Amino acid sequence: MDIYLADWGRFISRYPSLLERPYPYILRTVSDLVVRLPRDYSGARMSLPRVRQGKNLEGLLKREILRPHRAGQKLIVDSGAYSFLIHSGLADLGLHRAVKFTPARCALQNAFRAWMADPVRMRLYVDVYIHEVVPLLREVAHMFVEVDISSVVGDKTSEVWRSQILNQGYGDKFILVCHADTLAEARAHLDRMEDWPSRYTAWPTGAGDDLARWALEAADRGIRTHGFAVSSPVELYRAPYTTTDSTRWSAPIVWGRFDKWHPLRRELEVVPLSSKSAVWDRWVEEHGMSPAEYLKMPLSRDQEVRDGILQAQLHEYAKMAEDVSSYWKGRGYA
Repeated sequence: MDIYLADWGRFISRYPSLLERPYPYILRTVSDLVVRLPRDYSGARMSLPRVRQGKNLEGLLKREILRPHRAGQKLIVDSGAYSFLIHSGLADLGLHRAVKFTPARCALQNAFRAWMADPVRMRLYVDVYIHEVVPLLREVAHMFVEVDISSVVGDKTSEVWRSQILNQGYGDKFILVCHADTLAEARAHLDRMEDWPSRYTAWPTGAGDDLARWALEAADRGIRTHGFAVSSPVELYRAPYTTTDSTRWSAPIVWGRFDKWHPLRRELEVVPLSSKSAVWDRWVEEHGMSPAEYLKMPLSRDQEVRDGILQAQLHEYAKMAEDVSSYWKGRGYA
């Protein structure tokens, strides 16, 4: 079982150690590169998201993904379809309690809903993803995640897109996402995955208790499973995922904490970063900054300390992934 780092591209320019001592498993979402967000949120003149194409997109992909890529790294490329649902407010993982619904945010949601409801615009995005992004990144990417917005465009449209993937000869490179409300629907999806070239599936974030049961049945059938945003040891020990991804690796930067792995207890202990690093604690005390504000600062003399903390955190997640893999191998799952 391998844990892929999500949101990795956000930090590589500020933390040199991420490139100097690269982590072997990276997940990159390309929607922020392919889609240009609207700038105008003013009522009737509100502009919609636009899709980049051609040389403009090629240059961004080379700069943001190909150049930072290091030999030996495995890369999963995510289409970012779920990000569209987040932007549109159609899915928010319960984050609405912590998000202020400003006029600009509401206008952004309306823009994305209008954009996603337009079949021409969404077909353009899928065409660009399949015919421009995939060919350019195919040599470095381990797998690609399909554009999964069947809840918006319908199952028939999603099937057309999957046919395009097969027709282009990319079936062995794509992870198909399952939306199942019942065990029977999940099993029907697994029946199909047995004939899909990659034999690689995933369930959307928020699938709950059913996720582990479906992942376990998939493993019994020899179908690989990816767990979106699965990094809790409780979940990892419930089913033999092939891969998962997580943003928790950036906890020292974003939340000012350190996740310490305890193999005997099979848990991640959350340690406030101030007790882990006196240098960080002193810096925050002197300047009155939160860890998130500290991230936005210009690189400073404490860069080595910050890189060291981040590398230590990555080491903890690597140890956890190794222990989880050993656990499932002992039970007959490769």
